[in-house]
Amino acid sequence: MSANNLGLLYNKDLYAEAGLDPETPPETWEELRENGRTILDKTGKPAYELYTQAGDNGEGLTWNFQVNLWQAGGQFLNEDNTAAAFNTEEGKKALQFWVDLIDEGLVPSPSTSWGEFEKGSAAAAQEGSWMVGIWQEDPPFDFGSGQAPYPEDGKAATNLGGEQALVFEGDGADTAIAFLNWFLEPDQVLDWCKTTGMLPVRQDVGTSDDYTSWVADTQPLLQPYVDAMDTANTRPATPLYPKASYAFAVEIEKALNGSASVDEALQAAEDAVNEALSEGN
Repeated sequence: MSANNLGLLYNKDLYAEAGLDPETPPETWEELRENGRTILDKTGKPAYELYTQAGDNGEGLTWNFQVNLWQAGGQFLNEDNTAAAFNTEEGKKALQFWVDLIDEGLVPSPSTSWGEFEKGSAAAAQEGSWMVGIWQEDPPFDFGSGQAPYPEDGKAATNLGGEQALVFEGDGADTAIAFLNWFLEPDQVLDWCKTTGMLPVRQDVGTSDDYTSWVADTQPLLQPYVDAMDTANTRPATPLYPKASYAFAVEIEKALNGSASVDEALQAAEDAVNEALSEGN
């Protein structure tokens, strides 16, 4: 029905207060950390919010971490989704990046619930494309957008999400299918995205002159998210993913709160994810 992904939203006011160019978001992990040290020094506020808590399902932490994992060249599960694939040098690099940001005081305390950026208490966060539309009418502060920063020796990547419609067999199924076929025609996809601010599920619509000109004229903060669709990755396509996501987050949270090392947390997460996948089969 509609698509979304993750990118960078940042507080232009805090960037300006720190003496940084409010029109130039960081493009790399290295720039993010360099900007972060300046912001912390000049404003006393952390520069970047991370999703550090497993919560009751783990997906907030897992979904956000996967972006950095892919950027570093890693994968979450193997090709047939039967085993963990993140306990690698690439996975260690991504998790060490998070731990270093925390250790340097560049992110809010891991014990703090998600939402500091939206309160103006942190200068940036890896936020979803949907926030552009949510904040359009009444933004909490002057904010800018960019693609998710990636390592200088890595690659651009983001996570792909969105909303889906399902048709079940039974009375009315043919009518429902006919409706969805109509709904997914280019004209309806275009109108839906203009109305909701979500990203198009059709590539031909996302690259069309009608859509790109609408973004440029009315929603320019969406542009980095539109551009990032070329680098978007999906969650592993397995019904066992929710169990794997939670198992992963519970163990990784320990590295973020300092109760386990990066190596220990990745090994424990690998064991837990593999157990969740094997039990599901």
